[in-house]
Amino acid sequence: MSDPSSANKPDIPEEILRSEARQSTPAQPTRLGSLGLPPLPSSVLDLAVRYGPILVLAAGVYGAFSTLAVITVLSQASNTQNGSLLLGLLLDAAASIGMILAYVWLNNHRRLGWNMLAFALIIRFLSQIVAAGVSSILFTGVQLLIEAYLMLQVRDSFSA
Repeated sequence: MSDPSSANKPDIPEEILRSEARQSTPAQPTRLGSLGLPPLPSSVLDLAVRYGPILVLAAGVYGAFSTLAVITVLSQASNTQNGSLLLGLLLDAAASIGMILAYVWLNNHRRLGWNMLAFALIIRFLSQIVAAGVSSILFTGVQLLIEAYLMLQVRDSFSA
């Protein structure tokens, strides 16, 4: 007796059926896939995860020293009516300190470091808008979008 379920199936080798099943399996969804943004290659992600914390530390130290230098120059100036500039510089100093503190956890691949870096980038975005005014929104917005894209790409590499 023949199997009744096999009576309706054409004779297709199992190899072809397995290869078709693999091809029809949907790809893993990515966080940015719904936005239409391509994922970064794994080699770029590995470099970003490995050397990113060092770049964050360097950017934080550079930002802290440059902010300190500008505040020193402004304090020596006789005209101190630059309230928004001073507020922007203080926010920038806070962002630089946040980046320096995030280095320890980023270097250990901890999610807390990623969260601190995200918070520091938002503070830096606000400081640039406060210090430079509304005219810098386009440039700082594009910069923030690029940084957010890179951060979202490497987010899964950091554990809780």
